[in-house]
Amino acid sequence: MSIGMEGFDARYATLSVSGEIPVGAPVTMSGNYTVSKSTDAQVFAGVLTDLRGTLGLVQLKGAVTLPYSGTQPTVGYAMVAADGTGGVKTVASAGRSVDIVAVEDGKVTIIL
Repeated sequence: MSIGMEGFDARYATLSVSGEIPVGAPVTMSGNYTVSKSTDAQVFAGVLTDLRGTLGLVQLKGAVTLPYSGTQPTVGYAMVAADGTGGVKTVASAGRSVDIVAVEDGKVTIIL
């Protein structure tokens, strides 16, 4: 047996995608049933996990692993926001409260 968070409490929604968003990037609600790529310091709704045309599968809950920028996060509860480059960063306020379960190799695993 090995440690794994894949699929933990995962919840997804199929939403319209506005603009170009790379799979694996944080996304923000930008209209009715529509997401766009999160900008720097923006609170994000979830992570784009698949893209087919103008429809995207967005993970809204569960464990995700993303690159981080800025100060290295620490394991435990923290506030994070999008960093505008497809990852996240820790913030003092105006972020999303998450549980950080791992920080390694420039990536952070969080539970949304």
